Amino acid sequence: MSFNLDSFKKKFLEEARENLDFLTNGVILLESEPGNIDKIKELIRVAHTLKGSLKMMGYSEISKIIHEIEYYLTDLFDERVEIDGEKITELLHKIEEVRNLLFREEKEKQDIKKKGEKRRERKSRTELKKPKKEKVIDKETKVIVAKESSYSPVLNYVRVKFDDILEFSTIMEDSYYNISALSNLIENKEGIAKAKEVIDRIKNNISFLLSNLRNYQLIPLSLLFDVLPKSVRDLSMELEKEVELRIKGKNIKVEKKIFDQLSSILIHIIRNAIDHGIEFPEERVKAGKTKKGKLSIEAYVKRGKIYIEVKDDGRGINWQKLREKAEKLGLKEKGDELSPEELKTLLFYSGVSTKDKITEISGRGVGLDVVYSIVKKLNGNIELDSKEGKGTTIILSFPQMLSLVESLIFEIGGRSFAIPVSNVEKIFNKEKIKILNKNNNAYLYFLDQIIPLVDLKEILNISSTSPSFIIVVGEGGSSYGILVDNIVKIEDLILESKIPLVEKYFHILGTSFSESGEIIPILDPVNLIRTINLRAISIDEFNVKKIRVLIVEDSELTREIIYETLLRMNYEVEQAANGIEGLEKVETFNPDIILTDIDMPKMDGIQFFKHLKSRGFNKPVIFLSSHEEDETIRYVESIGASGFLKKSEFSPELVNRVIKKEFFNAN
Repeated sequence: MSFNLDSFKKKFLEEARENLDFLTNGVILLESEPGNIDKIKELIRVAHTLKGSLKMMGYSEISKIIHEIEYYLTDLFDERVEIDGEKITELLHKIEEVRNLLFREEKEKQDIKKKGEKRRERKSRTELKKPKKEKVIDKETKVIVAKESSYSPVLNYVRVKFDDILEFSTIMEDSYYNISALSNLIENKEGIAKAKEVIDRIKNNISFLLSNLRNYQLIPLSLLFDVLPKSVRDLSMELEKEVELRIKGKNIKVEKKIFDQLSSILIHIIRNAIDHGIEFPEERVKAGKTKKGKLSIEAYVKRGKIYIEVKDDGRGINWQKLREKAEKLGLKEKGDELSPEELKTLLFYSGVSTKDKITEISGRGVGLDVVYSIVKKLNGNIELDSKEGKGTTIILSFPQMLSLVESLIFEIGGRSFAIPVSNVEKIFNKEKIKILNKNNNAYLYFLDQIIPLVDLKEILNISSTSPSFIIVVGEGGSSYGILVDNIVKIEDLILESKIPLVEKYFHILGTSFSESGEIIPILDPVNLIRTINLRAISIDEFNVKKIRVLIVEDSELTREIIYETLLRMNYEVEQAANGIEGLEKVETFNPDIILTDIDMPKMDGIQFFKHLKSRGFNKPVIFLSSHEEDETIRYVESIGASGFLKKSEFSPELVNRVIKKEFFNAN
């Protein structure tokens, strides 16, 4: 069987970038918390996971660098070595070396593309100027990350579920055929009513696609915030200052057009805070402050807006110097008294700075004017508060542009209801699928799961005709199907509070108005699933004869490679990210065989295996790990494992052979 790992390369690089960012931030944290045992243990796990992924993808030489980091962290955990600033820097250099080796090809492609764009731009401006000889940059030249971050996130792609792609393609094909049908109706000059129906279908399809695509424009701030600790550390070291960075609100999501601008906005504000605001250590001690300056970045949502607050405990703004600067620039006459608000406004003028010495870091009075300009273009706002000797706080706010609830509207008994599109996994025509029955309950076989079907008319206490559609709803890792009479359309609905008529129904999120003015209750998927009290049922009760394999592995990339490999071999496959999830899956999935990693968060593979044995699980368990030493293999065999697979030797044929052998030996 041919097996091409290149198809997983984008996923691998994405996961590697996240793991390298985690290692970078964790190592920086150890500088201030050298005795943080939990963090050291977590760093060892992530380094080990990354090493295993590198081996599976064929980067054996690069994996040796990560192995050195893992080895040192293990010695640190066992208290065989101590850590200091010099060692922190060495570890960070090794992490950057891995990053550069992995992403050099990607960066070179981007650089070539940018150079090509600049050449075309210069050519389009004028044909009269003679082309200048391009300056060759020495590849060995060191770039200070604090000035221009070498790995600021560039998001030219997002993770899209394969099922979503299939669904989008189906909808686009449907739209194409509808357009063709519409053309025929127009040419025949007949069937105006039918033409309107076709137009409505096309409109609904486009609305559905736009709504889902808008969901993919939301990006977690963690992708930006996670690269800041190293930039702050490099910048503070360059300026010979000590800065402690605190970050909150990484999980807040923003639209891509906001996200793309935040990197430059925050770097301006952070530069100003460290260069202008936070004092040198000796200056802080004299002022009665801690030697290390404090810088915090916090994101939160409030009243429909996204806020990002940057706060330092530095020297604050010298308001008298600002008045003098305004007078010197002719922004006020002598003797004129500016109000505090007017003074704050001056800070956003180009060229206004209270710093006596101009540096490369803070620039020549530029920074806040650039921030102000960008924020205003995004329909945002910027607030500043500063107290001399106490510090400065800058608060950015942006409208939550996706405040509408993208909803699927459907009908039951002639009445309209809606459910958030983000919770809709699939829509089936009831007549075209097979519904299974067990213990007087109805079930649907969907994505290798047996999920319960619920007739909403019973919960909502309304009469209904025979339902024609099934909406598969997912929430919190669980799925269930709801039976409805008719699918109407997808529409952006403004969520209003509950009206008295539906206030008593806890499974209704709120109400809204459709384009026609009809009141539509929006169902709450979280509370709705609590209403469903049906017993979970396993696939083997329906005599589905496939070997069921459970993958327990913390690396998303490794899980995906094994998952897709086994699916192609016609196995029934489930996944878990650690031992605790694995134990839960064993109860619900009832696997015939288990593949498990060793190093995992929360509960590792060894602990997972021992828990399985204590619960009487007697089916084959195979370890798949990058711990490939003979002593490790002997140990897992001694505790009763069925087999051991080395990640560096992974192949579909080997996995298939081992699974079949262990399965048939056990049965």
